Amino acid sequence: MDSGRRRWTILPGQGDQPRLFEECLLPHLDTLYGLARRLTRDDDDAADLLQDTALRAFEKFHQLRHRGAVRAWLIKILTSIFLNRFAGDMDDERRAVATEPLVSETPEAALLRRCDADTVEAALAELPAAFRLTVLLADVEEIPLREIALLCACPVGTVASRLARGRALLRVRLGHLRRAGAEEV
Repeated sequence: MDSGRRRWTILPGQGDQPRLFEECLLPHLDTLYGLARRLTRDDDDAADLLQDTALRAFEKFHQLRHRGAVRAWLIKILTSIFLNRFAGDMDDERRAVATEPLVSETPEAALLRRCDADTVEAALAELPAAFRLTVLLADVEEIPLREIALLCACPVGTVASRLARGRALLRVRLGHLRRAGAEEV
């Protein structure tokens, strides 16, 4: 499914719900697809995740109470589907990461400024799913930690820990990518 080009059709007998759903969903498709692509690291999986998100959102659309909260609601649905689908992978990755050393060479903001977008994307793709999700929601989507805790159904302290650990791993990954790029030149 294209990230924002598909048009929903109004089905007979459903009144205004499909039109209202379309009005709520379409402005957020690019954001949702970008998040899905970063989480899954695969175009086809991202499209599937986005399609599943849209389907579940349509099924639950009657439960949406505040139209102003559509973006957070859609991200919550996408996050829930992602976590359910990739939960086993996240457990394996968490165990593997537990033995990696934490290195705080420079603040992540300075490192991100020195790296190009492709380098950052590559480093994000290498992060374990739980950390990648938290870093993307906090640093890319700029969702507050409390909302991320609600989205991920875990305590705020766990989110803060994942964010700190994810940022630290990202610094390590970016440092290795930057050094490897310098050696190739």
